[in-house]
Amino acid sequence: MHSRGLAWAMLLIWASWLTGFQAVLATNFGVWVPDISMVLLLALCAELDSRDVPFLCGVLAFTRLAFTVEPVEATICGLFVVGAAALGVRSVAEAGGPLVRSLWGGLAVLGYSSWLLAVHETRMGESLGLDWRIAVPTAISSAVLALFIGPALSRLPGLTPLRRVRW
Repeated sequence: MHSRGLAWAMLLIWASWLTGFQAVLATNFGVWVPDISMVLLLALCAELDSRDVPFLCGVLAFTRLAFTVEPVEATICGLFVVGAAALGVRSVAEAGGPLVRSLWGGLAVLGYSSWLLAVHETRMGESLGLDWRIAVPTAISSAVLALFIGPALSRLPGLTPLRRVRW
Protein backbone atom coordinates (compact mmCIF):
# COMPACT_ATOMS: atom_id res chain seq x y z
CA MET A 1 0.00 0.00 0.00
CA HIS A 2 2.87 2.36 0.75
CA SER A 3 4.31 1.79 -2.71
CA ARG A 4 1.04 2.95 -4.34
CA GLY A 5 1.00 6.09 -2.18
CA LEU A 6 4.57 6.81 -3.18
CA ALA A 7 3.68 6.16 -6.83
CA TRP A 8 0.85 8.73 -6.63
CA ALA A 9 3.31 11.21 -5.11
CA MET A 10 5.75 10.49 -7.96
CA LEU A 11 2.94 11.07 -10.45
CA LEU A 12 2.28 14.43 -8.85
CA ILE A 13 5.96 15.33 -9.19
CA TRP A 14 6.22 14.10 -12.79
CA ALA A 15 2.98 15.83 -13.80
CA SER A 16 4.07 19.10 -12.18
CA TRP A 17 7.42 19.02 -13.92
CA LEU A 18 5.94 18.13 -17.33
CA THR A 19 3.17 20.73 -17.08
CA GLY A 20 5.68 23.39 -16.06
CA PHE A 21 7.92 22.38 -18.95
CA GLN A 22 4.93 22.68 -21.29
CA ALA A 23 4.22 26.19 -19.96
CA VAL A 24 7.83 27.24 -20.59
CA LEU A 25 7.72 25.82 -24.11
CA ALA A 26 4.42 27.57 -24.83
CA THR A 27 5.92 30.97 -24.07
CA ASN A 28 8.56 30.36 -26.75
CA PHE A 29 6.81 28.28 -29.40
CA GLY A 30 3.11 29.19 -29.08
CA VAL A 31 0.40 27.00 -30.56
CA TRP A 32 2.74 24.27 -31.85
CA VAL A 33 3.59 23.09 -28.33
CA PRO A 34 1.95 19.73 -27.62
CA ASP A 35 -0.33 19.34 -24.64
CA ILE A 36 2.06 17.15 -22.64
CA SER A 37 -0.20 16.74 -19.62
CA MET A 38 -3.07 15.57 -21.84
CA VAL A 39 -0.80 13.03 -23.53
CA LEU A 40 0.30 11.88 -20.06
CA LEU A 41 -3.36 11.50 -19.04
CA LEU A 42 -4.16 9.40 -22.11
CA ALA A 43 -1.01 7.29 -21.81
CA LEU A 44 -1.75 6.49 -18.18
CA CYS A 45 -5.48 5.87 -18.83
CA ALA A 46 -4.38 3.03 -21.12
CA GLU A 47 -2.30 1.48 -18.33
CA LEU A 48 -4.12 2.16 -15.05
CA ASP A 49 -6.99 0.26 -13.51
CA SER A 50 -10.30 1.95 -14.34
CA ARG A 51 -10.89 2.69 -10.62
CA ASP A 52 -7.72 4.80 -10.55
CA VAL A 53 -8.62 7.04 -13.51
CA PRO A 54 -10.65 9.56 -11.42
CA PHE A 55 -7.64 9.98 -9.08
CA LEU A 56 -5.40 10.37 -12.12
CA CYS A 57 -7.67 13.10 -13.51
CA GLY A 58 -7.67 14.82 -10.12
CA VAL A 59 -3.89 14.79 -9.83
CA LEU A 60 -3.45 16.11 -13.37
CA ALA A 61 -6.10 18.78 -12.83
CA PHE A 62 -4.33 19.87 -9.66
CA THR A 63 -0.97 20.19 -11.42
CA ARG A 64 -2.48 21.80 -14.51
CA LEU A 65 -4.21 24.45 -12.40
CA ALA A 66 -0.86 25.44 -10.93
CA PHE A 67 0.39 26.56 -14.36
CA THR A 68 -2.72 27.91 -16.11
CA VAL A 69 -5.11 30.83 -16.04
CA GLU A 70 -8.01 28.69 -17.24
CA PRO A 71 -11.15 28.57 -15.07
CA VAL A 72 -10.91 25.93 -12.37
CA GLU A 73 -14.28 24.34 -13.10
CA ALA A 74 -13.62 24.14 -16.83
CA THR A 75 -10.21 22.56 -16.32
CA ILE A 76 -11.48 19.95 -13.88
CA CYS A 77 -14.57 19.14 -15.92
CA GLY A 78 -12.61 18.91 -19.17
CA LEU A 79 -9.99 16.55 -17.75
CA PHE A 80 -12.60 14.29 -16.16
CA VAL A 81 -14.56 14.13 -19.43
CA VAL A 82 -11.39 13.23 -21.35
CA GLY A 83 -10.54 10.60 -18.72
CA ALA A 84 -14.03 9.07 -18.95
CA ALA A 85 -13.89 9.10 -22.74
CA ALA A 86 -10.45 7.47 -22.62
CA LEU A 87 -11.96 4.64 -20.60
CA GLY A 88 -14.63 4.30 -23.25
CA VAL A 89 -12.04 4.19 -26.02
CA ARG A 90 -10.04 1.65 -24.03
CA SER A 91 -13.07 -0.62 -23.79
CA VAL A 92 -13.49 -0.87 -27.58
CA ALA A 93 -9.93 -0.49 -28.90
CA GLU A 94 -6.37 -1.15 -27.81
CA ALA A 95 -5.65 2.29 -26.33
CA GLY A 96 -1.94 1.54 -26.13
CA GLY A 97 -1.67 0.84 -29.85
CA PRO A 98 0.15 3.47 -31.91
CA LEU A 99 -2.72 4.42 -34.23
CA VAL A 100 -5.37 4.67 -31.53
CA ARG A 101 -2.97 6.44 -29.17
CA SER A 102 -2.06 9.05 -31.78
CA LEU A 103 -5.58 9.66 -33.12
CA TRP A 104 -7.10 9.77 -29.65
CA GLY A 105 -4.34 12.13 -28.47
CA GLY A 106 -5.06 14.61 -31.25
CA LEU A 107 -8.84 14.40 -30.91
CA ALA A 108 -8.75 14.72 -27.11
CA VAL A 109 -6.57 17.83 -27.28
CA LEU A 110 -8.76 19.32 -30.01
CA GLY A 111 -11.90 18.65 -27.99
CA TYR A 112 -10.43 19.94 -24.73
CA SER A 113 -9.10 23.10 -26.38
CA SER A 114 -12.45 23.72 -28.09
CA TRP A 115 -14.16 23.27 -24.73
CA LEU A 116 -11.92 25.92 -23.17
CA LEU A 117 -12.59 28.30 -26.08
CA ALA A 118 -16.33 27.83 -25.58
CA VAL A 119 -15.96 28.52 -21.86
CA HIS A 120 -14.01 31.72 -22.56
CA GLU A 121 -16.65 32.97 -24.99
CA THR A 122 -19.42 32.14 -22.53
CA ARG A 123 -17.68 33.97 -19.71
CA MET A 124 -17.06 37.03 -21.86
CA GLY A 125 -20.65 37.07 -23.08
CA GLU A 126 -19.60 37.71 -26.65
CA SER A 127 -17.80 35.99 -29.46
CA LEU A 128 -14.05 36.36 -29.36
CA GLY A 129 -13.75 35.53 -33.04
CA LEU A 130 -11.88 32.32 -32.23
CA ASP A 131 -12.90 28.88 -33.32
CA TRP A 132 -11.71 25.34 -32.86
CA ARG A 133 -9.24 25.62 -35.77
CA ILE A 134 -6.90 27.60 -33.55
CA ALA A 135 -6.33 24.36 -31.60
CA VAL A 136 -5.38 22.28 -34.65
CA PRO A 137 -1.58 22.89 -34.43
CA THR A 138 -1.60 21.87 -30.75
CA ALA A 139 -3.68 18.78 -31.58
CA ILE A 140 -1.31 17.77 -34.38
CA SER A 141 1.79 18.18 -32.24
CA SER A 142 0.08 16.32 -29.38
CA ALA A 143 -0.84 13.44 -31.71
CA VAL A 144 2.79 13.18 -32.82
CA LEU A 145 3.95 13.30 -29.19
CA ALA A 146 1.43 10.59 -28.24
CA LEU A 147 2.66 8.44 -31.11
CA PHE A 148 6.34 8.59 -30.25
CA ILE A 149 6.56 9.46 -26.54
CA GLY A 150 3.25 8.11 -25.18
CA PRO A 151 4.62 4.70 -24.16
CA ALA A 152 7.54 6.32 -22.35
CA LEU A 153 5.19 8.62 -20.43
CA SER A 154 3.20 5.64 -19.18
CA ARG A 155 6.39 4.06 -17.86
CA LEU A 156 7.92 6.98 -16.02
CA PRO A 157 10.11 5.99 -13.07
CA GLY A 158 8.15 5.46 -9.88
CA LEU A 159 4.77 4.78 -11.52
CA THR A 160 5.03 0.97 -11.82
CA PRO A 161 2.78 0.22 -8.78
CA LEU A 162 -0.08 2.11 -10.47
CA ARG A 163 -0.16 0.02 -13.66
CA ARG A 164 -2.72 -2.76 -13.83
CA VAL A 165 -1.59 -6.37 -13.97
CA ARG A 166 -2.21 -8.02 -17.33
CA TRP A 167 -2.31 -11.79 -17.71
